[in-house]
Amino acid sequence: MGKWKQSSLLMVTVCLIMLMAVSLAGCGSSGAVTSGTTATAPAATGGGQQSTEPEVKRERMTIAFGSASSTSNNYVMVSAFANLWSRQYPNYIVSPELTTGGVQNVREIKAGNCQMGICAADVMYYAYNNSREFEGENIDNIRYVTAGSHWTYSGVTLDPSINSFEDVKGKRVAILNGTSLQTYWPILLEGYGYTEADFSKVIGLASQDLANALLDGTIDYALFTTTIPTPVISDIALSKKVKMIGISDQVREKLMKEHSYMMEYTIPAGTYGIEADVITLGGKNVVVADKDLPDQAVYDFLEVIMNSNEELKQAAPIAAEYNTENCLPFMNLIPMHPGAEKWYKDNGII
Repeated sequence: MGKWKQSSLLMVTVCLIMLMAVSLAGCGSSGAVTSGTTATAPAATGGGQQSTEPEVKRERMTIAFGSASSTSNNYVMVSAFANLWSRQYPNYIVSPELTTGGVQNVREIKAGNCQMGICAADVMYYAYNNSREFEGENIDNIRYVTAGSHWTYSGVTLDPSINSFEDVKGKRVAILNGTSLQTYWPILLEGYGYTEADFSKVIGLASQDLANALLDGTIDYALFTTTIPTPVISDIALSKKVKMIGISDQVREKLMKEHSYMMEYTIPAGTYGIEADVITLGGKNVVVADKDLPDQAVYDFLEVIMNSNEELKQAAPIAAEYNTENCLPFMNLIPMHPGAEKWYKDNGII
């Protein structure tokens, strides 16, 4: 009986050694994974020969993606982008970065602190062309990736005596820090022929501070340039009767003529509890990338985003605007990233 046990043990040991040898041989024939890349092995053809399709190599990298404040839709959208992108392609560790908005985002890409970012189409254009607020900055390393969500002038008040922007004269005003304060507030003043001297107080504040100032009664009017709806205004409307202040017909016509990227938008009745439509102005947001971000990474970003519309919509309804219908209206304003161009060509869009 002892001899039988020894013989059986010897047979099991030999079998295990053979199985390990087969397993190691199989690993040796698959696509290698290095510390820097993940390679997908070429697919075998029916005749036993390997496909001539090139291997897809994805570098392991961290990608900082500029968004906006933590209470903004842009931050929610970029967080959704990051989650989907990293989940489908684990080699990319995508980090949504809190910023003051598009102007800071393109500057962070120039500085090498971000590799991607969201900004308004006009911010992208003027940054690349070294003009407007970017004169002398030479932000020529940004490249077009896609377009999607909108932004609007969203003026908010709790003051029952304010029914139009003309009524804001002489009042205490706060504007969202960043692009709103630096770019769109001066344009609005230009449209109405006002200067900051026409108001008793003008300050820039972060998003939540704007909301708190309205609720505390320390300001009379707050200006956001943001998507509709936006969480911070929705939160104000939970406890107070919000009034949205639009832009007059004459000023809308003037500013659309002088600033071709601007479009008319309607804040629909029911949004934030308002009783009637409010007509305002706005534009489109775009995604830009550093020209040195690998083509495959940008290609993979579009592959994920353009095929995840329902998941994006669940994260933030406005995210559904990032789709193949909205992706190219500003593609000729600056050079397109080669990875984006390849994706659009492969999918028959350009």
